[in-house]
Amino acid sequence: LILEKILSYDVKTNNVALTLNQEQFIQGRKEQKMREIALYQNGYIDQTIQNNNLQEKIDLAFTIYECSVLKFNTNESRNKVLEEWRKGILNEDEYLNIIRHNKKIKWNEYENKSILDSFYVNKRGKNDIVGPFTSGKKFVYFKIENMTYLNIENKNQIDFIKKRITKSNESDVSYKNKFISKIIQINEKDLRFNSSGFIEFLNFFGKNLKMDANKIIDLNSQFNNILLTEIKSSEINQSNIMLWVKNKEWTIGKVLKSIKTYPLIFKEHKILRKNFPEILKFSIKDLVLSVHLNEYAINERLDLNNEVLQEEKTWTQFFLAQNYLKNKFPNSKSSDLWLKNQNFQEMLNLLLEKNIKNIDVNWDLINGLKITDIPFNALSIDNPYPNILPKILPISKSDLDSLLLNQS
Repeated sequence: LILEKILSYDVKTNNVALTLNQEQFIQGRKEQKMREIALYQNGYIDQTIQNNNLQEKIDLAFTIYECSVLKFNTNESRNKVLEEWRKGILNEDEYLNIIRHNKKIKWNEYENKSILDSFYVNKRGKNDIVGPFTSGKKFVYFKIENMTYLNIENKNQIDFIKKRITKSNESDVSYKNKFISKIIQINEKDLRFNSSGFIEFLNFFGKNLKMDANKIIDLNSQFNNILLTEIKSSEINQSNIMLWVKNKEWTIGKVLKSIKTYPLIFKEHKILRKNFPEILKFSIKDLVLSVHLNEYAINERLDLNNEVLQEEKTWTQFFLAQNYLKNKFPNSKSSDLWLKNQNFQEMLNLLLEKNIKNIDVNWDLINGLKITDIPFNALSIDNPYPNILPKILPISKSDLDSLLLNQS
């Protein structure tokens, strides 16, 4: 991280600049931070769960589900397999490619988010079948065989659970949008879709999105990143009105321009084709409300807030360092190329020695940190940019550790 920042300052002398996509990404991150601050300043941080519901959620978090797991090919007779499994009469030899094993599900262990949400958002019971989830071309289901409960009396652990549960409740998109509506004085009733404009936009998606044999659209698929590239004017009439917001026009072009810094948020990533129109409408409403909240935040001068400026600086430094490495090692497929390049590593050591006097590390804070064995990846769910921070790329095998330790 320190080397990344040093490189980002050094790139100015190496003709390294941000790309247009990176500038739009950074602007989007900046606007997201502005919206967060605007929400919290208007009381959003005070959102809590009622005490009786909170205790139910805590009890649920302490539940361990002992499950049998069934994985089978998508061309199997799914309903028949599940019914036989539910009744306990499933004969696996009658079907091809069925795999069954046991697994324990715990709330605080590393697991697919959609799986954890299916077990811990609402209470489950014995013999419930949970799913489907997908693994490659297979369906995955969980059957709850038994439930045990952790007896945790440690106050710090319970307080941690409360914060996690309350934070999860805060991030609900529907609740957040209602809160935004109060701030900007625009609610969903003030948004009216123009049927011809929306249908044209929907048809654009329909022509470009890929779906599987079950007519399910996977928005995480590499084939469905249709909004990442520049859309030609011949592909869609961008002057057509998509919707009115308090009688003010939002054209398809304005929606597409806004998407460049506020990627559409979809409530689900695997969507049945018949459900896609309503989910797309919800995503567009979320976009429009957030753009108006951006305008409110700018009027409140939140674009000059220190946290917002730091957000912009963090991602700018990250991309500049990345671009520097890509320019210097254009054929690299991994960090090994520059980690093994002796001349480059010697240059980094010189940079470190030159800048070490400007680096101040808060050792008291670092020494007080407790490291967990659980591989957490911090995410801000239900936001267009969910990653809290950039992923740190290995840059050097330098003498940074010894330099910093000597400094302390």
